[in-house]
Amino acid sequence: MTKEERIHLFTTELNSIKNKSIKEFAIELLINADDYFFVVPASSSGKYHPAYAAGNMGLIRHTKAVVYFLTEMLRSELFGFTSDQNDCLIVAAMAHDIKKQGDGSGNRTVGEHPKLAAEYVRRINIKSNLISVEYVDFICSAIETHMGQWGKRNGLRKPETPSEKLVHLADLIASRKTVNIDFTQLFPELNLTHSTITESVAVPVNTEPGDFVCTFGKHKGKPIKEIPIEYLNWAIHANINQTEFIEAAKKYCNK
Repeated sequence: MTKEERIHLFTTELNSIKNKSIKEFAIELLINADDYFFVVPASSSGKYHPAYAAGNMGLIRHTKAVVYFLTEMLRSELFGFTSDQNDCLIVAAMAHDIKKQGDGSGNRTVGEHPKLAAEYVRRINIKSNLISVEYVDFICSAIETHMGQWGKRNGLRKPETPSEKLVHLADLIASRKTVNIDFTQLFPELNLTHSTITESVAVPVNTEPGDFVCTFGKHKGKPIKEIPIEYLNWAIHANINQTEFIEAAKKYCNK
């Protein structure tokens, strides 16, 4: 996915950030993120998120849902955050799962991903120097605690401050299986990008299923016959919206 496509995917969220430097920082986080962030489902097991967060781009839809619920709660003006703090909270929501699968080598959720995401945010700011250390700490504390009580098993602390609690609650609401969102109405940018991404996931080079080329994630550019069988089985069972690739993978695995 190109830099422009990554930015376009988060048009709504970026347009809601008022501070220019904070917006530029959010863009830096997106364009430097791992490829998998833009294509994988929100949950590798499918157990802990609603239907809209499954399949291809599920993590993107979940992330946008978290930002949506966060900004709706901020509209209440109950928390007394400054405009810049509101912007930082949007960035925290955008980046809370940006390291969901760590470096992407395991193709599944990494328990310490909140800590990894916070470390990533700090690295990008050291590189870009776009926002203050105070703002980075504000963002990272919300990211590190976004799992709430479910983070304790991985040595993560529970949210304590209003900003930490708000990001956690937005993530909690967006993760409920009974929640449904009209993404078409709320996020028109997804309508333009979805077809582009799904069309570029895999392209056939001839009729042999093993020669079907993957163009996403860690195995981008490899024919199916050179991709580990474990990865193919994951793709087949992950409800990825890539019909031709899945069919080729199934035929190859059966063969």
